[in-house]
Amino acid sequence: FHCTVFVWGADDHVILSDIDGTITRSDFVSVRDTIIRDRFSKIDFNRDHQKKTFNAQISNIKAKRDGCIFPEDKVAHDGVCRLFQKLSKKRYRFIYLTARPLKLIHKTRRLIDQLAQDSEKLPPGPIFCHPS
Repeated sequence: FHCTVFVWGADDHVILSDIDGTITRSDFVSVRDTIIRDRFSKIDFNRDHQKKTFNAQISNIKAKRDGCIFPEDKVAHDGVCRLFQKLSKKRYRFIYLTARPLKLIHKTRRLIDQLAQDSEKLPPGPIFCHPS
């Protein structure tokens, strides 16, 4: 069992951010890949299937080498980690919202904790999810 307590100052500002489709590029793809496949993938309608497959393999190899389970170029909107970090430095605190069920909170927490873009991660914060 693991628990995290977030202690914020009275002057801190709070930002509520949806996860699926706001931080991630797609509601369906991000949920499917984090929950069902336990990974992320990019929907790419490139006609050159071999190039797409090769690039995906290279990206996955780099991500594993760098210790990143969730390659940022596959799931998140460009610059979302940088934007959230800039706001965090100005004493904005984040609450993450998702319609994912409570039983998937560990995988959702892992997404928030491990997603990185150019060595910047999402700021920590509680996750509110669907109770079912």
